[in-house]
Order: sequence, then C-alpha cells, then structure tokens
Amino acid sequence: MSFLVPFAKHEILTWLHGAEFEGLYSQDSWIVYVDSFRVLSYSSNFARVYYVGDLGSVLEFSRTSGGWEMTSSNTVWSRGGGNADGFIWPYFYHSTGGIQFMMAFVFVALIMILLYVFVTRIAERVMRRVK
Repeated sequence: MSFLVPFAKHEILTWLHGAEFEGLYSQDSWIVYVDSFRVLSYSSNFARVYYVGDLGSVLEFSRTSGGWEMTSSNTVWSRGGGNADGFIWPYFYHSTGGIQFMMAFVFVALIMILLYVFVTRIAERVMRRVK
C-alpha cells in the first residue's frame, strides 16, 4: 500500500494549498490552458506544482514579497507534439480522467482491506468456538 503515499500526499497538499496556485500557470507563456493541477511539494518559501492541460508541466515557485513567482519550468509532455515526451509519477495525473481512475482504484483497495479484516475476524471467532 506504500504506492498510495504519493497520491495521498499530493491530494492533501493540493487541498491545503491549491488555491494559492490556481491561476499561476499563466506565468509560463507556453501553457495555454489547464484542466487540472496537483501540488507536488510545498514549503513556506518553495513549491512544485504539476499542471495538466495542453502541456504537462512542472512549475517551481518561490515566495516573494509579492506572492508566488515562477522560478523554473519543466515541460514533461505535450499534446501538440514536439520533443516533450517525458514521464512523471504518478502517471494518473497526465489526464483529467486519470484522477477519477485513481480514486476508484483506491476505493476498491479500501473495500478489499475492509473485507479482509472482516473475514479474518469472523474466522477467528469461528476458530474460538471450535476449540
């Protein structure tokens, strides 16, 4: 289940700090529109945000007296072609449908864990009665 840690971390960071980065993709002139974004890392002075739209770009921001300012841009992939054909983990963030798939996967995994715990407890009770 440790593979779920990045998803949880990014979702929590986005939930907590996403509003701060909602329109900041416009600081990168290559990004035309954004379907979604995830905050990958966050501290009081620095943040990395992955924006998905016409491009998949990781933007790094530094906090200044005027707010967040983009300090670095790395275009990972492009729908329009070009040479940006990289990969980012978690891969589900490459599409807007990917996050729904990931959430469904997590939901199914949680159901499986709950079923395992439930069946294990029932088996323990049955074994106690048999003794």
